[in-house]
Amino acid sequence: MSDNQKIERFREMTRTHEKEMNDVDAMVKNMQELIAQIPSCLPALDNLSRWYFKGTWLKDHAFEQKNPIKDEPCGVYSEDGLYNLFDDVVANSVELHQLLNALTSILTKATEPDHD
Repeated sequence: MSDNQKIERFREMTRTHEKEMNDVDAMVKNMQELIAQIPSCLPALDNLSRWYFKGTWLKDHAFEQKNPIKDEPCGVYSEDGLYNLFDDVVANSVELHQLLNALTSILTKATEPDHD
């Protein structure tokens, strides 16, 4: 392999790694935004889930059906709205947990000493 070919190969490798670093950096920034948002949503999730599963949602739903509120959004009384939202939270949480485990595993393996 000529010196010019080695240099070009090195430049290509550098471009690839630079793009990878930028992609990972963008992902980290998105993760940081998500991490910052989750705590503020936990009280609402707790309140909604207790109301829906253990509270008065069924009674409130029946009342709203008999006395519809026409000038305000009432999506919380749709048949599947909250249930589907909770299902999405669980599914996304499981997927996020798996992805975080994969991230941790990659970095743990990369920093372990080689035993050749």
